[in-house]
Amino acid sequence: MHVIHLTDLVSVEILEELLQQYYEATGMASSIVDFQGRTITSHKFLPVCESIRSIPELEKLCIQSDAYAGLTASITREPYIYQCPCGLIDCAVPIFVEDTCVGQIMTGQVLLTGVDLDKVPKIFDYLPDIFKNSNAFHYTDIYHEKILALSLKEITAYTKLLKIIAQLISVMGYQNILNERYKEQQIKLLEEKKEIAETKANVAKLKFNLLENQLPITFLVESFNSIYQQAIIEEATETADIIFSISSLLRRTLYRKESLVPLEEEIDYIQNYITIKNLSRNFKVTIEEQINQECAKKNIPITLIQSIVEHLFFINIDKQNISSIIMISAIEIDNKMVLALSCNHVKLPIVNIKETTNRNILSSLFSRTTCLTLNNLLRMLSAFYNESYDITIIETEDNCGKIVISLPLNLE
Repeated sequence: MHVIHLTDLVSVEILEELLQQYYEATGMASSIVDFQGRTITSHKFLPVCESIRSIPELEKLCIQSDAYAGLTASITREPYIYQCPCGLIDCAVPIFVEDTCVGQIMTGQVLLTGVDLDKVPKIFDYLPDIFKNSNAFHYTDIYHEKILALSLKEITAYTKLLKIIAQLISVMGYQNILNERYKEQQIKLLEEKKEIAETKANVAKLKFNLLENQLPITFLVESFNSIYQQAIIEEATETADIIFSISSLLRRTLYRKESLVPLEEEIDYIQNYITIKNLSRNFKVTIEEQINQECAKKNIPITLIQSIVEHLFFINIDKQNISSIIMISAIEIDNKMVLALSCNHVKLPIVNIKETTNRNILSSLFSRTTCLTLNNLLRMLSAFYNESYDITIIETEDNCGKIVISLPLNLE
């Protein structure tokens, strides 16, 4: 029997990105393990779990616990919510490809509020007696104040989101299997020189399977819409806003193929992106925009504004841990679109980025990550506009500095 390895179907980088987006949406730690329970990638493990897993005896307890939860989830094909031996609430969500469980998404490391605790199984009851004397609850008591507490309803809602992510991984994995089979079939057909009629029939069948497999992607978007409608019915407006934002980001990721987007669409994307970002922070970031109506319809390179917001503003806002306002404006001057971006709690150095040919100067003014972002922006703008653009940081009355980007108004 051929063993299917998850990492042969979906790259670790994509799996890490999915866990990152899940953390930004929920603030919950997560990991992905293969069918043998071995960790492929993890994100934001809590200090309490890292402490527990640093002790060999308790690490074996965690592995045994995860293995039982994963087995139960794979049998039922549904998320399995349980109390781990350390008293934390965890959940295992199975990933199936071609009717085979290839791994699990594990999440949790949270506490459950009072009355709900009796509603979830305690996995200690199902483990071998050798583990029964482990004093794992002691560590949870030490870190109690730093552990997130949720209701069972909230945890269940997050597992529904993870189930959709697991389905997305399944779709990508199955798509790769079909692609490999298609390639193998093509080679086999060429080598064996089968009859033309049989060749056409086999290729047509495989292409049909490839086309048929596109349908689950639409299903994923429809699933988000269904959850959004249910949240509206239950008057859970904040949850509805979050689901709408995630759905919008997913639609753009799956369907957007163009390298240019209208300015108003890019700003909508940023708004949804910040809505999700705000979930995992104890402070809020808001967008204030003043966009000329004609500029709003004009195309700009995709992710132009997102790169600036993420790597020049958010990277500094996170360090200060303070609620902030990002201001975006766009006006038309001399047949050019002039974009301006600033943040009331981020101080930027005054410099003409485009004209600064000595990169050591930028390195002395910005972090390494920000320098990489600026260099990428310069390459992108040059590719689209040649030299007909400008990007500079000018002085403002509040001494924070403002990024000003001048672009030709018409870019097709």
